[in-house]
Amino acid sequence: MSDATRTSDADLSRRRFLVHGCTAAALIGLGVSLSACDSGGSDTPDGITVSGNTITIDLTKATALASEGRVQTISSAKVIAVNVGGTIYAYTNECPHEQQTVSQYTSGYLVCPTHNSVFDATTGAFVEGPSGVGPLTKYSATKSGNTVTITKA
Repeated sequence: MSDATRTSDADLSRRRFLVHGCTAAALIGLGVSLSACDSGGSDTPDGITVSGNTITIDLTKATALASEGRVQTISSAKVIAVNVGGTIYAYTNECPHEQQTVSQYTSGYLVCPTHNSVFDATTGAFVEGPSGVGPLTKYSATKSGNTVTITKA
């Protein structure tokens, strides 16, 4: 086999690899893009209504906050609410460190899992981690019967 033939075969293999690799990458990218276009039209869970700066949660449908130590994230409003000892507290779900999503609750603390910034769940105060730039913004949260109303002021 001549050097020209080997080079030609190598170029063909390289070309085939690049064509198939780029096609696969494009299809994966398209799939990710399409999956972000949920046909449901909203990322707000059933039983939760967002109207301007007011969020209303029907605890008979969105049941997470009905139990102690549970959280409800409302991504469309960038809010996290937590039930601590039967009292509902609400905050921005954007960590002040790098605006990642605060989404976890553990033993009285809200946690940003990206860099493990920790905030007091009853005050929003920064406790530890790399953020150190301040507390979570706290919102008014009231409970009346099976309805929680959160007001972003």
